[in-house]
Amino acid sequence: MLRRLTFFVYRFRYPVAVLWVFLLGAAAVFAPRAPGILKPGGIEVADSPALRARDILVEKFGAPREVLLVVLTGPGGASDPDLQQTAARVASKLRGLPRVTSVSEPQTGRAGRTLYLTVNLDASLDEAMAMVPEVNAVVESSLPGDGRIRAYITGPPAVYRAFTDVTEEDLRRAELYTFPIAMVVLLFVFGSVVASLMPLAVGLVAVTITLAALYALGRLTDVSVFAMNTASMIGLGVAIDYSLLIVSRFREELGTHPVPEALARTVETAGEAVLFSGLAVIIGLSGLLWVSFRFIQSIGLAGVIVVAVSVAAALTLLPALLGILGPRVNLLSVARPRATEHLWGTLARRVVRWAVPVFIVITVGLLALASPVRRMEVGVPGVENLPAHVPARVGWDLFRAEVPEQEASPLNVVVRTGSPWLTQEKLEQLFGLTRDITADPGVDRVQGLTTLVPDADPVRLGQVLALQTVRPDPRLAAAISQFYRDGVLLFRVIPRDPPSSQSARELADRLQRLPVPEGWELLVGGQSAGERDFINKLYSDFPKAVGFVLALMYLVLLITFRSAVLPLKAVIMNTLSILGAYGALVLIFQDGRFAHLLNYTPTGWVDAIVPVLMFCTLFGLSMDYEVFLLSRIREEYLATGDNDGAVAAGLERTGRIVTSAAFILIIVALSFSLGGLLTIKKMGLGLALAIALDASVVRALLVPSTMALLGDWNWWLPFRNKQNKLKRGSQ
Repeated sequence: MLRRLTFFVYRFRYPVAVLWVFLLGAAAVFAPRAPGILKPGGIEVADSPALRARDILVEKFGAPREVLLVVLTGPGGASDPDLQQTAARVASKLRGLPRVTSVSEPQTGRAGRTLYLTVNLDASLDEAMAMVPEVNAVVESSLPGDGRIRAYITGPPAVYRAFTDVTEEDLRRAELYTFPIAMVVLLFVFGSVVASLMPLAVGLVAVTITLAALYALGRLTDVSVFAMNTASMIGLGVAIDYSLLIVSRFREELGTHPVPEALARTVETAGEAVLFSGLAVIIGLSGLLWVSFRFIQSIGLAGVIVVAVSVAAALTLLPALLGILGPRVNLLSVARPRATEHLWGTLARRVVRWAVPVFIVITVGLLALASPVRRMEVGVPGVENLPAHVPARVGWDLFRAEVPEQEASPLNVVVRTGSPWLTQEKLEQLFGLTRDITADPGVDRVQGLTTLVPDADPVRLGQVLALQTVRPDPRLAAAISQFYRDGVLLFRVIPRDPPSSQSARELADRLQRLPVPEGWELLVGGQSAGERDFINKLYSDFPKAVGFVLALMYLVLLITFRSAVLPLKAVIMNTLSILGAYGALVLIFQDGRFAHLLNYTPTGWVDAIVPVLMFCTLFGLSMDYEVFLLSRIREEYLATGDNDGAVAAGLERTGRIVTSAAFILIIVALSFSLGGLLTIKKMGLGLALAIALDASVVRALLVPSTMALLGDWNWWLPFRNKQNKLKRGSQ
């Protein structure tokens, strides 16, 4: 099939190349628009307690749908008259904007260095994000011209809009680093400028078409802000890797065959490896489709698209270009070090000879590197995901200096009692619930109807409420309406620990399990509760993704290599590589090592989505190199029947190519780790570490030693052995 495809592509090589150029030109029109359709957030769990609590707060208590904060600072602090006049002027102008329901009076907090305004919006998150430039323009126009007073727009809509802006900057920066370094590596591998340009051209085509596809996808459904960088990272890496393998094999075949036959033999061998390795990566990324959150599914879908385009380009565009060039692919040669195939062959033979100690040492070392995984804690990234200099991050840090984040993001315990009447029995039950909440060691203090009157008990509060019906006090009525409306009560629970901490999420979980009288409903909302619901749902879906990837990957490798043992070995090897990368993430990002070198603020946890994304991405990418190596080993084994010789020859023939391909992918991943978004930084560094570990230690040492120990069992397949016995018996 691949052979026939190659001859077809060669026959129509010029039209095929023109068709791809047309696709590239069309994609180039829409690809730059992709950042504009990306969506942040998306961690809400449908029908979760936190989401239902938020909806009740909006419906019953008039809570704003979205909130922006305007933080103003000046040299004189909050007491500076100029700062106060400016804040009042800003507030007045903001009240005239559409969708702004109210703007608070200028406020300050414990530090007394800044003033802040709370801007309540009747808008969805997308609409609020779109309003940020308008709000910023109004604020900037209200500031004095001497620059003494500065203003920062923050809050969720501003933070999420900053995510999009930083994502676009990160992508440009990554491409700026990736292409020159990849060119140098390819020159080292090929020794020819023309040959080196082929993989870069395929990488450019794959990423551009994928970004255009993301733009189209974003007009139909929500696409995560992380999808563009993740797809670009994977796309550049695999497109260059696949092209590297094809071009390398073509140049090898070109020495003994004419161009059409050399192309056919290349695609039959290296092309088959590209096809199955691409399928492996697609299977890995498809695991993300089993996760319930649309923004994670969009990342998986973006990865599937870019890998599919990369495979298609490697099997059609690249052969067309190579068919056009023929021997001219070796033009513009450059000096390079001597080939290192013999070094890989020597290494492989020594590993085979010392298989037992190599296997033991490498396995123990990988398990030791993976050991920190046992203490991994996960969290949900917020404003700390942004670089420290971004205005939304600066504004939030200034606001947090005035208002402790526990107070800014309390837990909201919403209680529906079923009736609007506050009977004496109901008041006693409410005081009992208040005591239960206050007694929790994670609670700092509680604000609610039962705490309005100091030292009150059910009888005293009942008397106050009864008197309020006879002689209403407007101030007391306003205070009561903050915590009680139409049979719904609200308790604001201030936790002792930051809302993004594991302990705050555990507090939300304990509060959600508090017993309430029959007919009542208790719902816990707020940041910590929302993050708890997200993490619980994410990691209840994760095993489904893992099972899908492992089962389908095993099946594909079983068909590819006609062996029941090699797929199992590959799955175990990949798992060790991924666990090692997880351990490194814990050491670097959870423990905060190298924080200054990598320019990030330690959070004390790993982003909850990173282990999930890394597993699905790495399992496919690691299997990439496994397929490259095992395809060549199997080719040698079928030719000679010598297992140890096939292992040595396979590593000798593919060692330089696999290492070069891995090095390019490492460079791509590291270029993204230099970006501003902390989640992408973690993903990039995690991928780079795992690929480096996989392509060096695992592929060069652990795989050959394991295959040497297994011997002919590597190629064991039950049904094939039975068929062989039946054939021998009939003879």
